[in-house]
Amino acid sequence: MTEALSEVLRYCFEEAGFYRINGSHAAENIGSARVMEKCGFLYEGTRRKAYRLLQTGERADIVERGILREDYLKQIHSQTVL
Repeated sequence: MTEALSEVLRYCFEEAGFYRINGSHAAENIGSARVMEKCGFLYEGTRRKAYRLLQTGERADIVERGILREDYLKQIHSQTVL
């Protein structure tokens, strides 16, 4: 998943001209959190009880993350220097 998200970011920032990309995941979903962190997304906040699980009806917190073009370019530059 990290490779797939990295390619989406590359396309969006380098070819499509995006400035910002937002993402979110359930607070309990540690795997999604790690993928987004590895790709350079920064934590921007938690929307408490913002999602209702269809199977159980329980409410879940949603974590918001974002990455800017400048963050992406810094990350790419630091990888090529190493």
